[in-house]
Formats: sequence, structure tokens, C-alpha cells
Amino acid sequence: TFLRITGPPLTLARSGGVDTIFVEFRPRNTGLFTAALTVEHNDPARTAVAVAISGTGKAPEMSPISMVDFGAVRSVGLARSGNQRTIEIPIVNSGTDTLFVTGTSVDDTEQFTVPSVSAEIPPQGGERLLSVTFHPTRNGQLPATLSIETSRPTATETFSLRGTGIRPKVSPTPRLVLFDTITVNLPGAEN
Repeated sequence: TFLRITGPPLTLARSGGVDTIFVEFRPRNTGLFTAALTVEHNDPARTAVAVAISGTGKAPEMSPISMVDFGAVRSVGLARSGNQRTIEIPIVNSGTDTLFVTGTSVDDTEQFTVPSVSAEIPPQGGERLLSVTFHPTRNGQLPATLSIETSRPTATETFSLRGTGIRPKVSPTPRLVLFDTITVNLPGAEN
């Protein structure tokens, strides 16, 4: 079934009373669904009331993620213990069925890190945050592609990542260095 009556039972005690029927639409397939909700009552002067109901089932769908730009981060050579920036990217399901995330990856693991994730994201706005870290090992603009494998008909979604590695700035500070007095050219001493 794709419809479910929710809420408290109806009890109209007086003439002209009003109550609300809550109907939840939860399709398991895509496409148009129609039904009739029939409300039967004990008024002998009127027949049962039928209300037409319709809705469209939508496949699980990830809301689009625009370019994720990590900005400028100081590059640290080949060591990974230096500077980095992590961004939480929301994976949002805008469909009417559960979205299953079966894996995540990034094509430049030298510059970016993403955990392998398996998740069930509830329909109609359900969300899961995915942590992606940029840790540049060289200078310049460094693009990458984030891949998220899902249960959608197009199983893998890809998104662009970008960060800029910047060279650490070295600023030598002139300092006066004093040496002790050294005697040179003494007979028998090596120079």
C-alpha cells in the first residue's frame, strides 16, 4: 500500500463538527498513484463521502552538490601531518524512497581524503554528512572528483572538488651573529 491513515481516530460527536484525516503518502515505486478515500458516516440523509487522492512516486535522488572549493591551504610536501581543511558535504535525498549509499571515493587520494561510507538516507529531505579533507602535498590549484555510489538508477554520482596548495612562506630574520676571537696563521698550526 502507498497510503496510510495516520493520527487519532475520528469522533464527530455534534452536528456540523469538523475533524481532520491525516493521510501519509509513501510509494514504493515511481509513477502516478491514485486512490479514493471514502468516509462513511451515520447521517441517513447523505451518502458516504469519497475524496480523490493522488501522488507521484519519485526515485531516490541526490540533491545536486555544486563545486566544493576548499580554498587556499598551505602545502606540506609529502608529510600528511601538516595543514589541512575538512568540509562536511551534505548528501540529501529528495526522492520518495530510501537512498542507499554503497560507497564513496575520490580520484586524487594524494590531495584529498574521503571515508568509505555505507548509509541509508531517508526520503524527502533525509541527509547524511560526508567529511572530505583536503591536505595538499604540492602547490597550485588541485582539482579532484568525488564519486558517490548509490541505489539510484544511475548508480554513481560524481562531483567536483577543488583546493589550492600554497607554498609555506619563509621569512628569514637578519640576526647579528658574534664569533669568538680566532687566532690564525700561528706557526705549527693548520689553517
